[in-house]
Amino acid sequence: MPDYASHFAAVAPRYDALREEATDEVVGWIGEALRLAGGEALLDVGCGTGATTAALARRFDLDAVGLDRSPEMLAAAVAQRCDRCRIVEGEAERLPFADGAFDRVLMQTMVHLVRRPAAFAQARRVLRRGGALTVLTVDPAGAEHFWLASWFPSYPSIEHERFPTAATLSDELRAAAFEAVDVARRDRVLRFTRGRALAMLRARFASSFAVMDDAEFHAGLARAEREMPDAFTSTLRLLFLTAS
Repeated sequence: MPDYASHFAAVAPRYDALREEATDEVVGWIGEALRLAGGEALLDVGCGTGATTAALARRFDLDAVGLDRSPEMLAAAVAQRCDRCRIVEGEAERLPFADGAFDRVLMQTMVHLVRRPAAFAQARRVLRRGGALTVLTVDPAGAEHFWLASWFPSYPSIEHERFPTAATLSDELRAAAFEAVDVARRDRVLRFTRGRALAMLRARFASSFAVMDDAEFHAGLARAEREMPDAFTSTLRLLFLTAS
């Protein structure tokens, strides 16, 4: 198992600046997937720095709980200073909440890091009747075309190994007693300057680098420093699965 704990501990203080995941666009997509009308009780499992938790709570007037197992990421989440949010340390596979405690559950870019059958069963348990779980994850079908593949040859195979397909996730959610699973795909266009992209690489911003061989990482970084253009765009393909 890769040392993900050390990875997230190292990147936690800079995670939001490096990743920029809680954009208005992404928060809107999540709100649409979860069918948020306002006032719901939300559990954000694997909340990381809590940036998405806080953004959703403020935008949709939610009572939100963010849960993560990384103390370093949770320290960053507390720093969000969200009055509508509660931050809890815990594991997706053993949620420390009563049955039926939430209207909505979110799992954002974290299902590749947990034991999914147990995590999905726990999400089902803590949802109220009529509730919904949205899984937001990277679509491995887009790995070959993502910008990191240009510099790191093993990147596509790493992502195909780590990230489940929509079909796999649908089957797993149904096995966890969810009755209906809706699948949506979104393309997030990312724009980079050379300086920002190289700073991200030097910080090993992606958990993919916790899997990658050090020699390949350093060789790819050196190539990027020599060859990267002044500006470029790349598309991140995302899957949204909403189970009810």
